[in-house]
Amino acid sequence: MTTVKKSLIFIGTVFILVLSIISFVFIPTFGGASSGPVVFGEWDGTPVEYVQDSFFTRQIENISTNFTNSGLQINTQNLYQIMRQAYEASIIRLAILDEMKKSGYVPSDKEINKTLIQQYYSDENGNYSTALYNETPETLKISRRAMITDEIIAGKYFTDLIGNYKGLFGMKSSSKELDLIKEMRTPERSFYYVSFDASAYPDKEVENFGRENADLFATMNLSMITVDSETEAAKIHNMLASGETTFEEAVSTYSTKKRTDSDGKILQNMRKDINTLFPDAADLEAVISLGKGEISEPVRSGISYVIVRCDDSKTDADFSNPETIAVVRNYMETNERGTIEDYLTAMAQDFSAKATTDGFDKTIESMSLTKNETLPLCINYGNVDVFNSAAASSDSMLASAVYDEQFFKTAFRLERGDVSEPVILDNQVVVLTLKEESAADSEMEDTYQQAFKGNVMNWTIMAFWDTYLSSSKHKNNFDATFLNYFIPR
Repeated sequence: MTTVKKSLIFIGTVFILVLSIISFVFIPTFGGASSGPVVFGEWDGTPVEYVQDSFFTRQIENISTNFTNSGLQINTQNLYQIMRQAYEASIIRLAILDEMKKSGYVPSDKEINKTLIQQYYSDENGNYSTALYNETPETLKISRRAMITDEIIAGKYFTDLIGNYKGLFGMKSSSKELDLIKEMRTPERSFYYVSFDASAYPDKEVENFGRENADLFATMNLSMITVDSETEAAKIHNMLASGETTFEEAVSTYSTKKRTDSDGKILQNMRKDINTLFPDAADLEAVISLGKGEISEPVRSGISYVIVRCDDSKTDADFSNPETIAVVRNYMETNERGTIEDYLTAMAQDFSAKATTDGFDKTIESMSLTKNETLPLCINYGNVDVFNSAAASSDSMLASAVYDEQFFKTAFRLERGDVSEPVILDNQVVVLTLKEESAADSEMEDTYQQAFKGNVMNWTIMAFWDTYLSSSKHKNNFDATFLNYFIPR
């Protein structure tokens, strides 16, 4: 059972990266390939072509089948991912064949013939079929032999590079390295904690901020003509000034209507939104200073040029309306996080001080808070998978905490009975106390050891993958070719 467990761990760790990304196996012919060569890139002058029965098109077919078998529909976005993955595998394969050619390695005829029989010339019982062989055209026999030869060569390189779960070939891990990883996995700690998140920031405070910054939430009654060039904007402005056309006619005839409705009304029209539409201070001032009925000179908004008309004076925000408060809260959570964090930190500090004297549970009860607890975790900054990462996967607080150095410094310095100082994590502030400390589960040690070895193999693969793809021998035209041939026009 232990041997099986090791094998499964190795396969589970490496399988996806090896077989679905660098799958040097024969797959069925891809019938949809172009009749003429479409070149996506080159390795040292050898092209990766989208043509019938090339390695590239067979990889596309293989990966596409995996997608559809998983219940996914292939659309433009994941077609790009599929073809990109197949393309990169093709470049890596060419690079490997190039390296192996330099080494002088040639597979034996016996190995080639055995593989050919397995792939093409065996009956339903797996035995060699003379009939299948004799029925195969000579040109197809030749191409199949060349293809299988290349696959064996590439497979040999790959096996030598990453090794296998028995420890043959590939990069090795020293016993001292494994001992260090083991030592880093213990002790494990679990915690009780309370959380103060943005929802605890009172509506009254939100309203106060809104009233203090009322101009930001006033509605600007503006219309806009949007065009793609400054020249066109100037031409339309001259037509408006001369009376050759009306604003409404220009909206209907010329405007691209970006960020407006069909009548030219600006869709997001609070002052805070207008500030975003016109990041240049001079352009913004030209717009907000318009009087009723006035039309601006052409100004810049993103990549567009616009002409703005003031339809009416601004409308002040109604801070008694819950919808307005929701808008102000959303603005504060995006642009005034420091204000909210200061408030939540003060609440957390008050809790921490009371809990230190009155006790964690009693203070939770007196302040009507919720007591949370974590699964056991070790010091695992970045949530790397050579350590226990289950805790972070099951707790939204820890999902942020594992990327916060201050969290680990605070949490793993706590003595039993201590209450921590507040720790700010994304949109919440937490206070912790130690629940339990224990040694890592010794029964899982063998699993972790094997997982680490699998990761070493993955890291090896990614290193050589990046090395070849970034090589000067790689001429990459994938994006331009994909856009030219596979994006509907």
